[in-house]
Amino acid sequence: MMNNSLNLSIRQQQTLKMSPQMIQSISLMSLSADELIDRIYEEAERNPALEIVKEASLQNASVSIKKTSSTASDSDAYQAFLESVPSRSLSLKEHLLSQLHLLPLSLFETDIGEKIINNLDDYGYHSVPLNELLPSIPGDAVQKVLVRIQHLDPAGIACSGIQESLLVQIHALPDSPLLAVRILSLPSDVFEDVFAKPRPSLMLKKLQETNDADFESISQEELEDALDYIKSLDPYPARRFSSSSSRFIIPDVRIRRASNDEREETGEDFIIELLNGVLPEIALSPEFEKMAQSSINTAEKNSMSKGGKEAKKFAGDAVKDAQWFLRSIHQRNVTLIKTVHAILRSQKSFFEKGSRFLSPLRMKDVADEIGVHEATVSRIASSKYLQCEWGTFEIKYFFTTAVASTPGLAGNLTVQDHSKESVKEELRLLIEKEGSLSDQKLSDLLAQKGIKIARRTVAKYRMELNITSSFDRK
Repeated sequence: MMNNSLNLSIRQQQTLKMSPQMIQSISLMSLSADELIDRIYEEAERNPALEIVKEASLQNASVSIKKTSSTASDSDAYQAFLESVPSRSLSLKEHLLSQLHLLPLSLFETDIGEKIINNLDDYGYHSVPLNELLPSIPGDAVQKVLVRIQHLDPAGIACSGIQESLLVQIHALPDSPLLAVRILSLPSDVFEDVFAKPRPSLMLKKLQETNDADFESISQEELEDALDYIKSLDPYPARRFSSSSSRFIIPDVRIRRASNDEREETGEDFIIELLNGVLPEIALSPEFEKMAQSSINTAEKNSMSKGGKEAKKFAGDAVKDAQWFLRSIHQRNVTLIKTVHAILRSQKSFFEKGSRFLSPLRMKDVADEIGVHEATVSRIASSKYLQCEWGTFEIKYFFTTAVASTPGLAGNLTVQDHSKESVKEELRLLIEKEGSLSDQKLSDLLAQKGIKIARRTVAKYRMELNITSSFDRK
């Protein structure tokens, strides 16, 4: 017989519900710098208790480019299995490095050149000023190498800006109009003023106002001819190496070598700088804060109109939301700085010597060190970039797995001595040095350096580096 009775029971259950403010705080952790700029403006527009004190500015931020797509491979029938793999054209840095290594330079000069090239953004300009990138190297030595790089293909690379790039290009061309050369040789402030309104009649007037004898007797027709020649030059000589759509990357944090004074003061070899200058500066509205904090006695409260009470409640809620938003941004920055400090401590060899010395590092280790959950480190590392003398890297780049190692010719190495990225860099250098070696031979050579990886792993890393097989390298 079926029992159709209903039974009621009481059960205790714990559930976690997040408030909108907590959700907001977590979401801010994951935002990149450019996304956070948009989010700040949206919040300031939504909440009148927030004021934009200073607008966002990219003036002091190094901006690089990230490619978001690539073209398909044009493999032949012999390599048809590779057709599903995106093709990769030679990058700007690879193109320049291949030319640099053919120049008659010393090892010291070649090292300077590699650092200059690795510091270029995708427009071909310096990411970090050279005096900051190479502070301990004499200026004449840097200038000697820099001039050689600027005249590699494409000409006008490794310059401080458009004017210098155009000037390098025009000097490299035969029979360049003298007037065009003189215009590009103007002091930078005068050049910007002349080109502020690029109408030949106005430009002619401004050139004649410089009281420079070179421009006193020129006609508008001569000026137009010179401008036409300048227009034939490429203000962004590196852009032909960008064959796909791109988006701007704004570094969130910078690590640079400490100066002698800073090293004496702090005892640290590196300085960490949060690049907050690119973000809009926001603050609580004094009017709203005053309105929300004003005290009301019982008599005033009873006499206050309904509209007045609602206005005061609105001001109070707006101020609370604004305070929470400001605290969330502060917490994001604090967590970011703590994470980067932990990365610097674990990856100090990388920042001193380069990517060959990247060590294995887990997010869990950093989370334990700074006292947060591993998911928090994952969020703070997502879509954020760190700038250093070796280039601009996604923060997630510094979290890499360990590759098994054995004692070899390189010394007594342990399993924790090599990260995947450092092994890939070691493999790339081996291929550049030795040429068309098979994957098995490369595996044997790596084993002699204390890096024990199988032939198929060599092949996998080689493909990730977009390096062809030994058959194609012959």
